[in-house]
Amino acid sequence: MDAEAKLKDLRKQFGKRSVLYADDMAELIGADHQATKAVKSGLGIPLPLKKVRGRYGVAIYDAVDWLSSPDAPKTPKAKTSKAPLLGKPARLRPSLGKALLALRKQMDFLNEVYSHLEMIEIRGAAKKPKPD
Repeated sequence: MDAEAKLKDLRKQFGKRSVLYADDMAELIGADHQATKAVKSGLGIPLPLKKVRGRYGVAIYDAVDWLSSPDAPKTPKAKTSKAPLLGKPARLRPSLGKALLALRKQMDFLNEVYSHLEMIEIRGAAKKPKPD
């Protein structure tokens, strides 16, 4: 496919934008979400990055030139499994359920203490004679 057809295809896909951002480029080369970080850092594609409105992007014409060159990926890469690339973190987040159960036990204990204190206060008030 020649450059003009690629440009027409990109315009159809991304509208009148002149800059393609990292997510757009990752979509073009068939990369997953983790690869967008490589695209953002410039490691995933051999194109000059430009900062536009606080985000890094590539000029659409540079993308067309690269996609038309023999160095461009021929077909999008197959998506791999949804398994995380880094594995499990060293320290897992504590369970909120366990914390709620512990809080519930504390509340039950305090309610029991308050009820015993009320009973002691009522007994003490009952033992005292009322002045006439």
